[in-house]
Amino acid sequence: LTQLVRSICSSPASSRHHLVLSGMCTFLGSYSTVWASSCPPQSVLEILAYLASAIPTPAATEAAGKGMRLVLISVGPKLAKAAASPGADPSSYNFISTALTQSMEAALSSCNATVMENVAEGCARVCVQLKDSSQTKTILTSVAMPSLHRCRSSLDAISASSSDNSSGHAASQVESATQTLISCLGVLKQLIRFCDASIGET
Repeated sequence: LTQLVRSICSSPASSRHHLVLSGMCTFLGSYSTVWASSCPPQSVLEILAYLASAIPTPAATEAAGKGMRLVLISVGPKLAKAAASPGADPSSYNFISTALTQSMEAALSSCNATVMENVAEGCARVCVQLKDSSQTKTILTSVAMPSLHRCRSSLDAISASSSDNSSGHAASQVESATQTLISCLGVLKQLIRFCDASIGET
């Protein structure tokens, strides 16, 4: 299986037929516990990058989001242990931060609230596994920042359009901005929810 996943991740997601790509994303998610136990951290990060690259393909978007959630949940302890182990590369946390932030940005670009919330949950679950609380805070902030920026942009768009009530275009802009705001608030809700749940379990 680990050889198969290397083969999958070595080919660009965009080169796959959309139905095959969807099936691959489902496969990667379904065997997430196998990757967590058998793959080195670098391979895990490659799996996440592959799933992120599959999100823009409409037929694979939801499968990629679900797969990413499952992989993130399963591999969180492995990534945290590798980053905190004696002699670990000091840049390990940077790699984790980059992977999670890029995963979240890919989910946001889908404009699919379910995908966004699935990935947010997975990212939060990884962050709370990290042994260094300062890194947890830093990486969570990085993951949340794209959503915060989109919330601010949406509020600005709504405010700018509110003075033009007679324009159909303005109404359409407000509706689009409102939907974006709702989706991004859903992401922030998931990040907070699973961080709070982890604190409650300790």
